[in-house]
Parts: sequence; C-alpha cells; structure tokens
Amino acid sequence: MKKFTYNKVDSVIKELIIFITTLLFFLFTSTLLVAQEISHKAIISEGRAVIVDGNEVVAKKRALDDALYLASLQGGAKIDGYSTVDTNTSLNENLLIRPSSSIKDFVILEESKDETHYSVKIKAILVSLNSLLDCSARSNINLSYFKPNFVVSSKLPAQ
Repeated sequence: MKKFTYNKVDSVIKELIIFITTLLFFLFTSTLLVAQEISHKAIISEGRAVIVDGNEVVAKKRALDDALYLASLQGGAKIDGYSTVDTNTSLNENLLIRPSSSIKDFVILEESKDETHYSVKIKAILVSLNSLLDCSARSNINLSYFKPNFVVSSKLPAQ
C-alpha cells in the first residue's frame, strides 16, 4: 500500500474546503429553519360602512378600514386582559384585542354601494411570525400591590 504525503499547501486547501463546506451547511440549515417560522397567507375579506349624509368618500375609507381589520384578525389575534381599580374600589375588566399578523399588501377586488351602505372586498397578504422569533411575545408579569388603609375606631355603630 502506497502512502500519500501532502505538502503544506494541500493540507491548508483541504482544511479550507472542509471549513467552508461546514459553514455553508450551517448557513443553509439556519436559513431554512428561520424561513419556516414565517408564514404567508392570502385572505379575502369584505368591509362595510354606512353612508352618512351622502358622504361616499368617508364611507369608502371606513369600509376599507373595516375590511383590512377583519382580514388581519383572520390571520390570528392576541388577546390581553387586565383589571383596574379606581378610587371608589370599582373593578374594571379590560380586554385588548390585537391582530397577531401584519398586512404586507392588499388589492381591492370589488366595490359596491347601495342606498345606505358602501362595501369593499379586498384580497390581503398576511405575514405572521412564529412567537419563537418575536422577543416581545415573551410573557412579563406585572404585579401591583396597594398599601391597605385600616381605620380602627370605637365610634362605629353597633349592629
């Protein structure tokens, strides 16, 4: 069996080829994984608005806003809730509903109007990110503690 001997240049070239091949493998693998985290979706949505005082321009804008909002909600929604207490110790529950995807492009497919309403049908392209890439999707806990106020008095009425 014949033994091959490599000179220094051949060894360096061999190591560079192995290094570049490994680097490209990791680059393409990470690109593939990140690309799978982003999803595109085509949505068809319709919005309607009331024509007030014959103003069709405002009604068209409101119908388009309604269609865009409904399209973004079809891509998913994030719901946050919190409670507030005012000075009268009234408890208020608040819900905040936001779309979890964003509209990258849309096209108006159809516009129509009747005597009282203006309708707009759109096709929207939604892009949603997986929560693994979105740092703001990580949960934070906010805890509020209010100092109690005790009043002790012997002048309270007896029952």
